[in-house]
Parts: sequence; C-alpha cells; structure tokens
Amino acid sequence: MNKKLYVVIGTMAILHNGNRYEQGAKIELTDEEYAQISLYVKLDETEDEKRKQAEAEAEKARLAEAEKARKEAEKANKNNKGEGKE
Repeated sequence: MNKKLYVVIGTMAILHNGNRYEQGAKIELTDEEYAQISLYVKLDETEDEKRKQAEAEAEKARLAEAEKARKEAEKANKNNKGEGKE
C-alpha cells in the first residue's frame, strides 16, 4: 500500500479510522481512502515536492554509480587488451 500525506481542508474535523483530524492536520491515506474523503482533504504539496526531490536525487545517484561502473569496466577492458598484446 502506497500512502501519501494529505492535509485536512474541511471546515470541521473529520473522523477517519477512529481518529479525529482537525482542519490543517496531516493524514496519511491510500488512494482508496483518499477517494472516500476527497472533499475534505488535499495532497500536502510540500511533502509531495520533498518526495519528488528525493526520488530525483536517488535517480541522479543511481545514474552516477552506473556511469562510474561503466568507466571502471572500460578501464579494466583496456587493461586486459593491453596485457594480451605482450
């Protein structure tokens, strides 16, 4: 289950899974839970931006690691070819 962080925007508190959430409170919901109370909550954009930024940084690190591994493999390949000429 992938949960996202939402903010309660209703003018009155909501009750969800036995817990009371006041206006401005943050609540984690699945897509199905969100569909049921979507009139009273909205996606917390600050958390969504942080999540997107973290995903972008992770992808950048993964690409950098892959490039480093590729360069090391090329270097090892060149060294192996050089040893074969002798």
